[in-house]
Amino acid sequence: AQQGAKNVLCLKIRGEVFARKCLAGPVFKPFDKIIVDVPCSGDGTFYVNDCAGYSHWSLKFMREIAIQQRKLLSSALKLVKKGGIVLYSTCSVNPEENEEIIDSIIMENNNISPIPVHEFFEKQGVIKPPLMSWNKATRSFMVNKCRRIYPSQSFEGFFLSLLSVS
Repeated sequence: AQQGAKNVLCLKIRGEVFARKCLAGPVFKPFDKIIVDVPCSGDGTFYVNDCAGYSHWSLKFMREIAIQQRKLLSSALKLVKKGGIVLYSTCSVNPEENEEIIDSIIMENNNISPIPVHEFFEKQGVIKPPLMSWNKATRSFMVNKCRRIYPSQSFEGFFLSLLSVS
């Protein structure tokens, strides 16, 4: 209620399963907005002197979690009405969990457009543009509307992308 939401639904169910059940149901009413705060490798929250905090991390783990993230985001985008919005966020700073997922979603779906999020964070002074290229690959120009926040004394690292469905 404090954020102005009039109808909020909280469930404990895998996002992909929820999406399938919604879409298969007899009467499905698409959502206006969805927040997809995906499970992630958490590399934006690592502290150098706390080995236990990142002992779980590996390239294999990160790549496996990126597959799950993409499935969750794709599922959410199917549940949003035309003109609806999906906020995708991670507490990671690596491109495989962030820009790469957003870029592939944009390139595969001509009805998905990123909305610039930088104006919401410019005053904080910590937000940075996304990575437009890595591993010798260049990403879609539209990815530049996403933002990443690198870890600092004030913030843990994270990534944000606001997507509109048309």
